[in-house]
Amino acid sequence: MTEILTKNPNFSEDKWTVKQTGCWEWNKARDAAGYGRFWDVKDVKAHRYALALATGGTMPESHIQACHKCDNPPCVNPDHLFWGEQADNSRDMSLKGRGGRPPVIPDSEIPVIQAKHAAGQSMRSLGAEYYTSAVSIFHIVHNNRRAS
Repeated sequence: MTEILTKNPNFSEDKWTVKQTGCWEWNKARDAAGYGRFWDVKDVKAHRYALALATGGTMPESHIQACHKCDNPPCVNPDHLFWGEQADNSRDMSLKGRGGRPPVIPDSEIPVIQAKHAAGQSMRSLGAEYYTSAVSIFHIVHNNRRAS
C-alpha cells in the first residue's frame, strides 16, 4: 500500500546542514547505520521521506529503497537519492567498489580507536574515519569482538 505524504514540521530545512559535497546531512536523530529518522505517526527514514516528497509525495511499498548516489547515509538531498530495489542498491554498491566484507581494521589500530573514544571522539565519527559502522566501533571499544 502506498502512502500519500504531506509536509511535516519534523522534516524541514532546519533539520539538516548543507555540506560542500552538496549533501544535506540530517542533524537530528539517526539510527545505528547513520540514516536520519523522525516521527510522523510512525518512525520514518528521513531520506525516504525526502525522496517521496520530491517525486510526487507518495511513499512507495516498503521493499522499494531510497538509495544514495552519494553513499552518505544521513544525506536527505533528493538529487542524491533514487528509488530502487535491493538488487539495484547492491549493483550500485558493487559498481562503486563497496559491499561485501567491511574493511579489516588492523590489530595495531584497536588501541588507537579505544584511546580516541576515551578522549571523547564519538563512535559515529570513528566509524566514518575507519570506514566501518558505529556498531563495529562499539564492539572494538568494549572489547566484545574484532571488527572484520
